Amino acid sequence: MKKGLILVLVLTLFLKLVFAQVESSFTGKVVTGDAVNPFNINITVSIANDTSKPNITLIAPDNAASYSSNSVTITFSYNVSEENSIVNCSFILDGIVNITNGSIVQSASELGFVLTFTPSNHNWNINCTDNSNNIGNSSIRNFTVTAPASGSSGGGGDKGDKGDKGDKGDSMESDKSQKSEEDDKKNILFDIELSIPRKYKEVLSGEELLVQLSLFNLGRINRLDLAIEYIIKDFNGNDIIRKEEVVAIETRVTHSKIIQLPQNLDNGKYTVTVNVRYLDYFGSATDTFEVVSKKKMIDPLYLIIISLSIGISALIYFIFRKINSKKIKTKKRR
Repeated sequence: MKKGLILVLVLTLFLKLVFAQVESSFTGKVVTGDAVNPFNINITVSIANDTSKPNITLIAPDNAASYSSNSVTITFSYNVSEENSIVNCSFILDGIVNITNGSIVQSASELGFVLTFTPSNHNWNINCTDNSNNIGNSSIRNFTVTAPASGSSGGGGDKGDKGDKGDKGDSMESDKSQKSEEDDKKNILFDIELSIPRKYKEVLSGEELLVQLSLFNLGRINRLDLAIEYIIKDFNGNDIIRKEEVVAIETRVTHSKIIQLPQNLDNGKYTVTVNVRYLDYFGSATDTFEVVSKKKMIDPLYLIIISLSIGISALIYFIFRKINSKKIKTKKRR
């Protein structure tokens, strides 16, 4: 009986270690029998994979924010919520990862990136990755930096006139701030989701990479012909691959793209960014994969199932052997 319990406990510990490698949660329970039925053993195993993505909320600046300066420093603030640990968060400018922060304090009410800009137009968003490699993408906002006016010649109004104009400008800015949330919704024409299947999260150099893209038409235009750009970069920001294509959607399309990786690709992690454009509308999503020198021969899930089957079979064999041994001893005594 003790040997059987030891076998079950060893099996439970082994399964726990395996699940720790595949970044899943695991609970095991062993219930032994009582004096009436000493060979009644129940094994309960529950498995829960973490598939929830980090939830990101953008705080500032507002969508369609405008700055008048030849050089302005902007703080892009946000917060992120996630049950598990956040590995990193990235600031994405015009669809390209610009800065990555690997020291995220999840309890902080506000996180941010600080950058300086000259006159230009940009869009930005944030994505965050948790310790189960789930990636959450925020909404996309845009902003404009314009050069200040160089001054005007000729007659001007009096101070009252200028004051009236200033009050009007303040009122317009206030209205813009109040309507920014509504503008966010009105400016969204389509939505996108990007994922790399688990099988392709680890690939060899020179293999094919499968990228799955879900495109949603939010209904303002019956048909959208979307220009899609795929960008693969290393974690140093160097371009590896750029590909383009056009995909038409009416309501929703799940689109799969196979990308052939170069033969001489170094081992390490890479990002796949998908930029989607329609006229002046723009969307972006990012996921990651890793190039390895040797892939695992057996999927961890199959290894768990095989190990569990062997363990339970051995336990059943041990119990029946014990029962038969007791029956033989009883017959000899008679």
